[in-house]
Amino acid sequence: MNFTIDLIEEKFGEVKYITLTNPLDAWPPRVLDKKIVLYERGELKSGNMFPSHFIDLVKSQFLGKKPTFSFKIPEDYKYALVKLDVKNLEDPRYVEEFGDNLILGGSLTGYLRTSAYPGERDANGNLKHDMLHFETVMYDQGGEEYTITVSSSYHILDSAEFELTVTVEELSNPYYPMMKQLSSIAPYLTAYHKGIIFAKPEFAFAPTDDVKINGKTLPGNTQVFYNPMLIPVINKHVYEKIHLPLNNLLAKLRDIDISESVEYLRQECYQNPFYIALVGDAIMLPQYYYRSSHSDPFSKPSSGGYGTNTPSDFIYGNIDPELYSLAPYPEDYLENDIYTYYPVVENIVGRITGWDIQDASALVARTIFYDNVIESMGDWKNNAAVLIGAGAEVQKLPILTTILETVFGDTEPTKFPSGEKRFLVKRIKNTFEKGG
Repeated sequence: MNFTIDLIEEKFGEVKYITLTNPLDAWPPRVLDKKIVLYERGELKSGNMFPSHFIDLVKSQFLGKKPTFSFKIPEDYKYALVKLDVKNLEDPRYVEEFGDNLILGGSLTGYLRTSAYPGERDANGNLKHDMLHFETVMYDQGGEEYTITVSSSYHILDSAEFELTVTVEELSNPYYPMMKQLSSIAPYLTAYHKGIIFAKPEFAFAPTDDVKINGKTLPGNTQVFYNPMLIPVINKHVYEKIHLPLNNLLAKLRDIDISESVEYLRQECYQNPFYIALVGDAIMLPQYYYRSSHSDPFSKPSSGGYGTNTPSDFIYGNIDPELYSLAPYPEDYLENDIYTYYPVVENIVGRITGWDIQDASALVARTIFYDNVIESMGDWKNNAAVLIGAGAEVQKLPILTTILETVFGDTEPTKFPSGEKRFLVKRIKNTFEKGG
């Protein structure tokens, strides 16, 4: 590291760009054993809320008619990689033309849809199957049972066939990258920006026998989304294993002593920020989870629903965050900074992500050569479209919200027109017009 810093400073004057990455994503765990624990092929009735399907929908939702399948993790698997493959076997033209898809639920996946997956295509790019591939890692769940529910959104057909397969692999360790080998592009990205790489295998986080709260391990899914009690220990890990060493590196680059305080480093970075690039997924470079009243891991854990606390890379650019909490948060607890009333991110942070290394590499190439790429393109590139999703407008409706809270215990607001989208579009349009 010292040699690299000296070389960059000799050639370019100063180091302003730092790439955080983890070489562990190029060395995945060994597969010790493999078993197909579930295979199903059957027929699904349409689950769309059309008048002709309403009775069937009510039966499936409220009378337990929705197809449900279960499987168990093999007893002797300490770290288990669970792979779910689902195929919608209807004629793919209904998927292409009408947006048909399958909807998954249950304790394994939470809420998923096949429409979120690229699908299986032939050499000409034509869709062969609407499908979904899902992976997750379990820790110390040998013998535990998981469920998968399947329903459909068919717009034309009354029913169609589907296929479902669950494969479980025993891993040598739980550090399984969901975005594989991204660290291999870090040198190219860093060289282009005349920066340095800060990389350690120890940056990765996953629950093991050594990860405990109050002396107890945290078995279950290795991802916070499905196991929110991991939040305190993952925050501790990010703070101690990544944030503090990163601050030490920044202090070294600016020749500032932080043995007593980081105040001068904070001021220096606020005036002259570093660019910090994260290259890797949230296993290799974990995110920090900020408190949310909707899903506090101690008082209201949310598992596999719409989100768990507020995952963020903010801490990678923040010099002086207050210490994390390993106990239930007090009512007046605020995640402020030490030297500012509100949290301030002093450095500029971004994360390179992608489906795999090829996807991430293409992203970097398109960004670096952006001007060259668009030079030969038509006038369409000078226009913009503003598309606002259905989730932008929600309300707590007087009657419906009460029913949902009573029946399902769901206190979240309901997607319902509020007028927010109209004003959001007008605001964006006004900004575009001001910018020319």
